[in-house]
Amino acid sequence: MAKNLTHYNIFLASPSDVSDERNLIESAINELNNTVCKTLNIHLDLIKWETDSYPSVGSYSQNVINEQISDYDFFIGLMWSKIGTPTPQYKSGTIEEFNIAYERYRSGKDVKILFYFSNKPIPPSEIDPEQLKELNEFRKTLPEKGIYYFHYSLPEEFQSLVKLHISQHLNEVNSKKKNEINLNQDLTREKPIDSELHLSEFEELGLLEYLDIFKESFVDVESSLERLGDYLQELGKNISKRTEKINSFNEMPFDTTKDLKKEIDRSSNDMFDYVKRTNVEITIFHDSYYKGMEALSNALTIQEEDGMISYTDLIDLSNTLSNNHEIFNTTIEEIEGFKIKVSKLPRVSASIKIAKRKMDQTLDSLLSELRSTQNLSKEFLKRLDLIINNLDTN
Repeated sequence: MAKNLTHYNIFLASPSDVSDERNLIESAINELNNTVCKTLNIHLDLIKWETDSYPSVGSYSQNVINEQISDYDFFIGLMWSKIGTPTPQYKSGTIEEFNIAYERYRSGKDVKILFYFSNKPIPPSEIDPEQLKELNEFRKTLPEKGIYYFHYSLPEEFQSLVKLHISQHLNEVNSKKKNEINLNQDLTREKPIDSELHLSEFEELGLLEYLDIFKESFVDVESSLERLGDYLQELGKNISKRTEKINSFNEMPFDTTKDLKKEIDRSSNDMFDYVKRTNVEITIFHDSYYKGMEALSNALTIQEEDGMISYTDLIDLSNTLSNNHEIFNTTIEEIEGFKIKVSKLPRVSASIKIAKRKMDQTLDSLLSELRSTQNLSKEFLKRLDLIINNLDTN
């Protein structure tokens, strides 16, 4: 039996320097359509100037795009290192698109505005001071307009945040619809059960499967964090031991150049080994974490729809995220401290210089990963707390 789907258009506006995120958002929308939206009888349609505008004539090129892309329910703004190309009326096309969305909101149109800024490091060769200045000035205007924006560090974090935030908006919309229906329909009249529903209509996983995936994934997350901590401790001990030997060589009255070089090479190899193992572990941690959070997001959507998770289980889920959040904090502090130690290692050979550079890159990647997951966990904790508080008040 055909379903009556409610369609929502999502317009993505950004300068050209966030192409990874623009590609990832398509898969995010597809995932939402195959999970959350199925249960809500909703379909999301992504609108981008690349696919939804066409050659035409207007007062200026951005105005052509504005006229062709004017009907949307969600506006997603995205910026990193650039503000974009100026238009006759605004400092960039993205800012013009935002202002159109904001004016629609102010005029009473039901448009949701979501804005994100990337915290990714900008390569020195790509830094444009003027663009950064304009971007920061624009960002400062958003709170004045009542816009609550988000930062992210990794494209995958942006992808997960978008899925989480859109899901929350859709659940709010659905709850309002339910309340309106309950106010207007005759509650004493029961609808007949449709006996012709087939299993193929419910191909997505159910609540229990999603919770199992989350729990299994977070066992892997905790194991991965433990290994990362072990690698760091092991390297720290090795570096201390090597440094002690190197210092002892310097105090000896005879020529120890060969032995000293061997110890320096061993120190370099220790760091190269750490880099190799940690880079592999970052991938394991990343995949496990995002798999678990995707499952949790779907489980919470079902909970908000059907209320199937017990109060005790919700508290357990909240405690799991809180505990991991604390572990993230501790691990980040340890890595930041270790980065300082690495920076103080003397550049006595080419191998040490290369190893230090590789170490620094790996530690930066690990910190970026942990800060992203920490940020995302915080958002999920807010969502869980809201669900728990609603149960408390009912």
